[in-house]
Amino acid sequence: MKVKELKDAIYKKDNKELINFIRDNFEQNGNIPVSRYRNNLDTLKKIDHDTRNTLVARLSKLEEGYNAWQGLGGIIALIVLFISSYSSFATIIMGETGASLGSFIIAVIVFLLITSKIGDSRLERSTAIYFKQLVTDTHESEKEKKD
Repeated sequence: MKVKELKDAIYKKDNKELINFIRDNFEQNGNIPVSRYRNNLDTLKKIDHDTRNTLVARLSKLEEGYNAWQGLGGIIALIVLFISSYSSFATIIMGETGASLGSFIIAVIVFLLITSKIGDSRLERSTAIYFKQLVTDTHESEKEKKD
């Protein structure tokens, strides 16, 4: 990888594309040959100070943005309010059994949607945290070598 390619990814890619770029080039889970991974780390060490600072700031923002638990309490309160309102209204129209079944189905669907969103968010957040730490560590090791 060339420094220009890395800088383009940092400055031009949207958040999702940047996370995918990091996974493809820097997450060593046996998916990248060791020589290519080391080459990518060497490229990371070559980026200038301003680009590195921009990258760390952007990764911090991503880390915070992908925090799935933030605001979840309010969403859950709204969902409970909606389900209880639905249940009360449905009891009048469909009777007790229909309302209970409808509320259960809605609750299951909402649960599945929330858990899938949290799972995706956790993976993206962990990638941002990993790469932020990698950037910081490579910068620190380069500073130590110069001293």
